[in-house]
Amino acid sequence: MNKTKIEYLDYSWSPIKMLCTPKSEGCANCWHLAMDKRFWKHSGPPVLRTNELMAPCRIKKPSTIGVQFSGDLFHEDVSWPNIDDVFYAIHECVDRHTFVLLTKRVETAWYYFNSPVFESRGDHRSEFLDHDNIWFGASVENQRRADERIPLLLQIPARNRWVSVEPMLDDIRLDAPEQGYLWSVGIKDTLDWVVCGAESGIRARACALGWVRSIRDQCSDKHVPFYYKQGPGDHGYNLKKKPFLDGRQWLEMPGDIK
Repeated sequence: MNKTKIEYLDYSWSPIKMLCTPKSEGCANCWHLAMDKRFWKHSGPPVLRTNELMAPCRIKKPSTIGVQFSGDLFHEDVSWPNIDDVFYAIHECVDRHTFVLLTKRVETAWYYFNSPVFESRGDHRSEFLDHDNIWFGASVENQRRADERIPLLLQIPARNRWVSVEPMLDDIRLDAPEQGYLWSVGIKDTLDWVVCGAESGIRARACALGWVRSIRDQCSDKHVPFYYKQGPGDHGYNLKKKPFLDGRQWLEMPGDIK
């Protein structure tokens, strides 16, 4: 487990050693794959790092911990027993720490938490997320992926749900009447937090400030916290220079995270 420069986290915890694979358009310039090619050179199937599994419990100070941000916990090659192990470890210290999860493979996560095979054994994976200190999120990069992933995300039995719109490759509507991702519609739940950022690096694809303004305004209208993480042309993390939009920084976070 390592300290991280991701502003809304204290630590990044990757209990599974793995090499992720591209899932959709947002993966084209993935930092994880670039770092692996340059430094790590992982090979073989994902492996549970047993010496790292209980690392959060060794941190005494209450912290916000990103879970498997190096890869994807719900990658198709990660075994469900290994995912179980990660959640069991989380629950050993979830009263002390806040855990933030993020996946592009929301369909796999949906089935994992709603598997009839698991339920038939008398177990309930849905209880894994039944805690205020667990935030479950989906990564979306354009309208197509938002419309694929967010409806499934809202059916996952988490108390807190969020989306990371990064890299932002399109103008995205979260508040259209037929979607209603930002407020309750019937029995549908809502998103609790939105993080947004442009792509970085020498091959960064375009992100229009108008897109950022639009998603900020959608969140503001529905009183959903909005965090603007990285602007067009920003490269890498710089904690002392967060992007400005219309004369101010937008670093809103739910009270339960920080």
